[in-house]
Amino acid sequence: MGIHGEVRCPEAEEHHDGGGLLPHPGKREEPPVRLLRLKLPEAIQRSLPALVLHLSQDLLDPLCPLAVEPRPFNRPLYLVLGGSEDRVPCGESPHQGLKGTVPVEIGGVLGKNGAYEQREEILAGSPPNWTEMAAESGRHFLHLRAKVHVGSLEEVSEMGKDPRKAAREIIDAAIDAVRPEECIRRVFRLEGEVLCVGDARFDLREVKRIYVVGFGKASAGMARAVEEILGARVAKGVVITAEGYRIPTERIRVHEAGHPLPDRRGLAASCELLSLVAEAEREDLVIVLISGGGSALLPAPAEGITLEDLVVTNELLLRSGAVIQEINAVRKHLSRAKGGQLARLAQPARVVALILSDVVGDPLDSIASGPTVPDPTTFADAVEVLRRYGIWGQVPPSVRRHLERGAAGEIPETPKPGDPCFARVLNLIVGSGRHAAEAALKKGEELGFRGFILTTTLEGEAREVGRVVAAVARELRRCERPISPPALLVLAGETTVTVKGRGKGGRNQELALSAALGIEGLRDVVVASVGTDGRDGPTDAAGGIVDGGTTGRIRAAGHDPRVLLSDNDSYRALAAAGDLLVTGPTGTNVADLVLVLAA
Repeated sequence: MGIHGEVRCPEAEEHHDGGGLLPHPGKREEPPVRLLRLKLPEAIQRSLPALVLHLSQDLLDPLCPLAVEPRPFNRPLYLVLGGSEDRVPCGESPHQGLKGTVPVEIGGVLGKNGAYEQREEILAGSPPNWTEMAAESGRHFLHLRAKVHVGSLEEVSEMGKDPRKAAREIIDAAIDAVRPEECIRRVFRLEGEVLCVGDARFDLREVKRIYVVGFGKASAGMARAVEEILGARVAKGVVITAEGYRIPTERIRVHEAGHPLPDRRGLAASCELLSLVAEAEREDLVIVLISGGGSALLPAPAEGITLEDLVVTNELLLRSGAVIQEINAVRKHLSRAKGGQLARLAQPARVVALILSDVVGDPLDSIASGPTVPDPTTFADAVEVLRRYGIWGQVPPSVRRHLERGAAGEIPETPKPGDPCFARVLNLIVGSGRHAAEAALKKGEELGFRGFILTTTLEGEAREVGRVVAAVARELRRCERPISPPALLVLAGETTVTVKGRGKGGRNQELALSAALGIEGLRDVVVASVGTDGRDGPTDAAGGIVDGGTTGRIRAAGHDPRVLLSDNDSYRALAAAGDLLVTGPTGTNVADLVLVLAA
């Protein structure tokens, strides 16, 4: 494989006067060109062909930085003559495409203000006097740099990888890294009679009973991992997961329920779970397993509110365009468990909450509506959210009455920071979108891509985010910014969809379709957007993988992609293009992952 790094000669640091400017070309001084230094480390020298190693030392200059890095050969190189705008394709070279082929890039700044940066690329061996051409090019720059791009047959093979296939491999690796079992084992272990949870230690000889409860799409996997570690020490347990996410366990009961809209299975399971928590005494330990989707899977509506009222309110919120924090502010004040109320119910027992985060920034009070943490929101906040999104008059009368009574002080608030019910509660994040993004980056680099995490706090309207992602992809392909191909950009977070049409889809599919319109016609570029839980909205798809030909395939199937996007019908559009990403239930949930790949 080639060598990637930047090499600067010691003399450059010793003789630099700090001004940053090299001699102006108009003074007719010798060009400050340092293409190569023969004193490079042996590891780099072994990657360079003999043609380059035998360059004359006359071309060396200590002030020019030299960078050596891999470069694929599936992108055309050009010979640029003396700083002119004429770009002439390089001729055939006996070195081109062979192991050790070395394209040389000369670049710099033509103006003191840093504007008009240009680059000139010259392929080793074509023409025969390419080193003189490179030296001549150096005369035109105030700030000069030179790069030697080292490649090998192995790198050519990697860079020939289908970016769509690579995207799928990267997604699989990211999801594997946040599997609930893996996340639990990283922070939860038994050392004799001491339970280690992160940095905390619990002497189990002082614990009378251990109860395990949980809710969320990853709760069954988390429960099995806890059960494998604690074994017969678990007295009882109840967890609630989404349909299709059940995993066999021995001592902990696993219920399936509706998601994203709560159903009667979830209501019955919630009553069983809350009854178990209420049994806990001071000498007991309650382990709470929380993951994305927990809000819908633990409905437990407040007194006077029916499940049907809760479903209508949730559906209105999900279609409104409200972000998850706003949605949860309402959910907390319509529940008997959310917003710290589960911790209040468990007291005086000790509570350990292990949390797999699906919320941008990992705010504890927003994940599954924060059942074990203080709630900073109020009844008045919940009312304001419903009014802000124009759905106050559409929610059931029982919901309005309950929130109005709470805002008037007639119903106790959710527990706030400083409440004594949190004195014996430990909350610990065991996995998040950040972990998935880092795993995606690592896998991409293993596949030969230069990687960069743009953000792990992605938010916004899905179709607008899709346009921005497409713009980033165009910049990556056309201008090689922020990194040069073969490149992988990673984003993690969660977007929203304001539903105005009658179509079918989810936020990841809508983001992907929007991005497809923005990268139309681009070659060797792929955008993927996926929900790590394997389910995007009310569909069987996890998201979509699109490329420059996606929109053409949609049109060939008889559809207008822009019309389908405006109707929130991204599922139909991506299905027509063959670009739906279907993983099935993954058993985890750390929000969404967006990839941009340029081969």
